[in-house]
Amino acid sequence: MKPTLSFIAAIVLLAACHRGKEQSSETSVEGGPQPGCYAFHEGGSSIELQLAVNGDAASGDLLYSLEEKDKNTGTIRGTVRGNMLDAYYTFTSEGVTSVREVIFQWVDNSLVEGIGEHIERNDTSFYADKKKVTFTDSKVALKKCE
Repeated sequence: MKPTLSFIAAIVLLAACHRGKEQSSETSVEGGPQPGCYAFHEGGSSIELQLAVNGDAASGDLLYSLEEKDKNTGTIRGTVRGNMLDAYYTFTSEGVTSVREVIFQWVDNSLVEGIGEHIERNDTSFYADKKKVTFTDSKVALKKCE
């Protein structure tokens, strides 16, 4: 039995609608980090983040190219809670893959990286005490790309 033209058209239409829903499903927590491109460029240093947010789940590509330091690039996966993005950054630097916890605070349409003591466990670097992470001392604010 041959499919009819209207049946094929219906399948194509459903597929297109479903694809459109997937593309528009990226949503963010109100008052929290928004999806998009963020960057910091100053004094020969660059940090760039392409952030995707879906509900409270966040992911993206992150690049650190800090002056007089090894460049590293990788991905983040984490959660958004209120105005905070708490994630793990899996990156490669000089051929070695590592994982580091990163926390960003959403302030004035920018992501401000948290500063705090880290401890190492296996190949992962964690904040020693998340309650002691500060954002006011941070000189790193990733601004929304234009």
